[in-house]
Amino acid sequence: SIDSVLIRQEGCDEELPQGTVISQPFPPFDLNVITTLSQADQENASKLMLYFAGESGNVIVPVTTYVGGQADPYAAMNELIKGPSEAGLKSLFPEGTALLNVDVDEDGIASVDFSKEFMAISEDAQQERALIRCVMLTLMQFDNVEEVRILVEGEEYTGAAQAAMAYPDYVNVME
Repeated sequence: SIDSVLIRQEGCDEELPQGTVISQPFPPFDLNVITTLSQADQENASKLMLYFAGESGNVIVPVTTYVGGQADPYAAMNELIKGPSEAGLKSLFPEGTALLNVDVDEDGIASVDFSKEFMAISEDAQQERALIRCVMLTLMQFDNVEEVRILVEGEEYTGAAQAAMAYPDYVNVME
């Protein structure tokens, strides 16, 4: 992973023409921060990156949020299913979908098990691909996750979006 970025223009690293100071490396920063926790509660919370669909459903948007307790794959999937609290973002999970389990084995395979309501997403191939990308990107933020398997009621999910099960190279891909 990248710890910081240093920008230079024509070999100089002081200031860009419009006044942006670039003499110091830029550290990582949170994107699209959404939280319902108070500032005091955030101090003791864990940070999660969630990926939701934009309003049109065609664009995936990274969102930084905070959760009480440990940030782990189970907490991440719970937050993803809850959906975004901000306008302009939406959850693609079918109504009534519940998280049954998330397990990461010693080989780094995260198996995420959803209730039968998840199957309704297979009716829309574009939304299905986008939802699987949201799940994959959200889970792959964890160092111990190398691969993701989606299960429905304990059975391997075999929807039309199997190609999306490979880790995405980019958050958004033009199709």
